[in-house]
Amino acid sequence: MAVEIVSIVDRPDLIAAAAQWQWEQWGRRAGATMAQMEAFVAGHTATGGTNQCFVLLDGGTPAGTVTTEAEDLAARPDLSPWLANLVVDEAFRGRGHANRLVRHVEAAFQAAGITPIYLNTEHAAGLYTRLGWIDIGTAPHNGHSVTIMRRDLT
Repeated sequence: MAVEIVSIVDRPDLIAAAAQWQWEQWGRRAGATMAQMEAFVAGHTATGGTNQCFVLLDGGTPAGTVTTEAEDLAARPDLSPWLANLVVDEAFRGRGHANRLVRHVEAAFQAAGITPIYLNTEHAAGLYTRLGWIDIGTAPHNGHSVTIMRRDLT
């Protein structure tokens, strides 16, 4: 199957799918509504740098999403920018799609001349370590601890 990563700027019809995954993964626990998540995703209309939302298509079917953010962790306002909100639909896991989405965001930041970049994760530090990200500590986030990671792009 062909894999393609598109921006919601070019494919606004994918906003609902991206919002649904993000709501299920984080929004529901944070008390957000689906309408709020859709507005959040729809607001990611930049064509470079931060404030972008990408959707991975597997054979034309939406399979995962990721965003770029200027701020993503209240405990660390000094760090920016962020790879954020990475989620792959359960039916499409195990196919390397998370790696593809990470590499896509890295390439987007690199093309914009932006480095270093950051992310935070509750459970997937191993994935990011394998992709060259460095653990730089932990921080509280919505009542739990997250690992903060950095990637220096060259």
